[in-house]
Amino acid sequence: DCAKRVVRDPQGIRAWVAWRNRCQNQDV
Repeated sequence: DCAKRVVRDPQGIRAWVAWRNRCQNQDV
C-alpha cells in the first residue's frame, strides 16, 4: 500500500524517494 500511495502522489519520483525511505521500515 505504501508504494501505491507514492504513485498517487503528485510529486511523483521526488515523493517516491522520500516515501521509499519511510517504507523501508514498514511492510510493503
